Amino acid sequence: MEAGSVAEQVAEHLSPYIGRHTARIAVKTIAARALKMTPPELTAADVPVLAKALEPVLATLAGDAAARAVIGEIVTKVGP
Repeated sequence: MEAGSVAEQVAEHLSPYIGRHTARIAVKTIAARALKMTPPELTAADVPVLAKALEPVLATLAGDAAARAVIGEIVTKVGP
């Protein structure tokens, strides 16, 4: 992922909860499954859909409350 890209920004927000490597893999996997896109193709307009698709994964790994909080943060700070 390119530094400063939307995918990297999303991964940075996830990293404190699930670790840097897992965050990057989660963004890559969910982008492919939910949006049929690669991380470099993601734009700020894609963030709400990406974030919503990431929520169940994050909830499993970090808990429901943390998932809701970080997803809201991602949409607010990285999204459109």
